[in-house]
Amino acid sequence: MQLDELLCQVPSLLDFARPECLKTLSSSSTTLRRLVHSHVTNLTVLDVSEPSEAQLSETARVLVQGNWSHLRSLKLCFYRGHAYCQNNDSLSPEWWQTQVAVQVRHRYTASLSVDFVSQLRQASWPFLEKLDLSRNLLGKHAIAELVRANWSKLSSLDLSDTGLYTASVAKLVTASWPLLHTLHLSRNNFTAAALKCLQHGKWPQLNCISLASNTLAHKAQGFAHLCSAGFTHMEVLNLSGTHMEPALLFTLSSGEWPFLADLDLSNTGLNSFGISQLARGNWPQLKCLRLRSNYICPDGVRHLVASNWSLVESVDLSFNEAALADCYEFARLRAYWSHLNVLHLSGCSPMRAFAVPFTQSGHCCGIYHWLTITSMSERLPIDIDPSRTTARCCF
Repeated sequence: MQLDELLCQVPSLLDFARPECLKTLSSSSTTLRRLVHSHVTNLTVLDVSEPSEAQLSETARVLVQGNWSHLRSLKLCFYRGHAYCQNNDSLSPEWWQTQVAVQVRHRYTASLSVDFVSQLRQASWPFLEKLDLSRNLLGKHAIAELVRANWSKLSSLDLSDTGLYTASVAKLVTASWPLLHTLHLSRNNFTAAALKCLQHGKWPQLNCISLASNTLAHKAQGFAHLCSAGFTHMEVLNLSGTHMEPALLFTLSSGEWPFLADLDLSNTGLNSFGISQLARGNWPQLKCLRLRSNYICPDGVRHLVASNWSLVESVDLSFNEAALADCYEFARLRAYWSHLNVLHLSGCSPMRAFAVPFTQSGHCCGIYHWLTITSMSERLPIDIDPSRTTARCCF
């Protein structure tokens, strides 16, 4: 098999590359470089050797000089590696992929300098759609360089856990990326003032925002900027890890998001009263609701099903101590949310085996299509008697 045929069929072989690989490639033959650059669409640069600023700058130089004409996705992973995995060229690509998955929860230690970002933004990547710089420290001056990049097709940007402050957001919104629709800003140091800055972004297609684990909850007035008419195209919103006080929930429920389909409010301190405020939200397209690790009791569930979210398909109530008290609460969910097909109850207080009654309207016939329940991190056994409208679920 010719090399170009191999690269066409298995481009993922080059999805993970250490800086040494990039340097070796840059000094290889013109034919080989052209073949590689023309076939790789996704690239993750992985360095676990605690690179110095000079080494990072050299990595940026080699990366930018490569003519990655078809590059669509770039992720930079610089973090503190373990002794056993440093300077070991015998490790397989499969090991590196596994290592990335395992280490993804660890903070990367690299600080991307202004010089590094300046080199990066000069790259000619006409088809770049996704850029992931998460877990690399960035200052506002580095952001000022990043926004000068002329990546007209950029649609997804991940700046989670990069140490950004509100002043950095003020710089970020000056970027002209007209196709940007996904923005991840989780685990930074934003206050509610950052939300006012986001209103001025030149991103008419922005519809997915992750602001998890930021200090946004101090002022409901500032939070109101997110609920304004500037975000009417919102489809996915992640506010997990943000403490939701009653005033903030009241503001949130006024959000003008007619297309909102996915809402994550996990670990926000929600109780039944908070749910009663949240359920006022006019989001008729909502399909996925994540409420894990809160304080929701059966009263809260009753408020949920009283909302106008009739299209809900997936609900995560994991690690709410007593979200569903008995089979009647369970049946209530099905009665109000006819499209429900996934219900997560991991970590909830276990209930005894119970029978869930269904009406004669055919719900039992469709049970296999909607009933996917987890409890204590295990899939439940489901016992259905076709002769009766009853499903038995054993916890």
